[in-house]
Amino acid sequence: MGKRSTIRDVAKAAGVSITTTSQVLKGIGNFSDATIKRVWQVVNELNYTPNPYAKKYFSGETAPRENTGLLMYVTYSPYDKLPSDGNDYGSHRMYCFEKACMAHDCIGSNYIYRHQMGFRCRQIVNGLVDGVIMGTLDKTLIENLKPRLPLVLTDVNVEPEDVGLSVINPDLRSAYVQAFSQIREAGIDGKVAIFCGMEREKHFLQSIMKAEDRTIELEKAMKQCGIDIERKHYYNISVDPENNEKVLENIADKICHLVRKDGIRIIALRYIQFKNLPRMLAARGLHPPEDVVILGINPMPEESGPGVIQIVYDWDKLLQTAVDVLLQTIENPERVCGKYLIPCKILSQTLHSGG
Repeated sequence: MGKRSTIRDVAKAAGVSITTTSQVLKGIGNFSDATIKRVWQVVNELNYTPNPYAKKYFSGETAPRENTGLLMYVTYSPYDKLPSDGNDYGSHRMYCFEKACMAHDCIGSNYIYRHQMGFRCRQIVNGLVDGVIMGTLDKTLIENLKPRLPLVLTDVNVEPEDVGLSVINPDLRSAYVQAFSQIREAGIDGKVAIFCGMEREKHFLQSIMKAEDRTIELEKAMKQCGIDIERKHYYNISVDPENNEKVLENIADKICHLVRKDGIRIIALRYIQFKNLPRMLAARGLHPPEDVVILGINPMPEESGPGVIQIVYDWDKLLQTAVDVLLQTIENPERVCGKYLIPCKILSQTLHSGG
């Protein structure tokens, strides 16, 4: 493991005193946000851990670390606040994780890593966490935590052999194939346009995924169903909770043009909340399913009208599996990393014109 980092190393690398470092890690004292973020950044980069069990581990002593029964689900938010539209899927995921932990007589703790504050998880630094489920694609954070404790990834489109970790993902390709089959069975046959939401540049995060990975399962499913798409009908859209509705209005304008001029019949959406899209299209004289079918992913099911297909993650099963795999990894760190695909739910009303 190499030489264990000390608090003196952290203070030196952060350019602050040992006293400041100690107080920042204890959450006391009055320091600027920049100083706090810098100290925690160095702590994570150096894998500094003051816990006595961890000290013995890093120094090469053989005394085993005692498990605490505490598991953590780490997610990432680049925003100061979430949208107040009632679609609080973050809370639902956290509830599913805590329920899965309780089934194994463990304690589940949730940590939201916010862009502006940096990663400041005192439980992990102090060696109190047995293992972590990573619901974020932050490459730097994954690389920093991986040597420190057992990890598994969820909802991150990456192969286990590329990261050396088990990956538990929704089975999006099968869900897309099922959705396209429903569309075909309804007698709807036409061109497809894809709108994929991308984080705005100010929230840029070094990711373990490439931009094209965001729609790879959709494209594979289309190929499997014999559906071709022209590259000009593939749109990356800058979107976040603050501007989603404004972006959706622009998308509605674009869809009207595509349907009337280019023969587009199916609109596929990723990483864009599309709840109000049917209403926006109707205001422009375009009505699903007579004119267009909307196919999108929703973190949580919500009401929609005819011509809309929702692919909804089964968070209960996904996080149950993630906790199972994490506990197996804690028990046997040398186990082979695996890929686990969890079926999605397909929700749709009629796709036939006239009901």
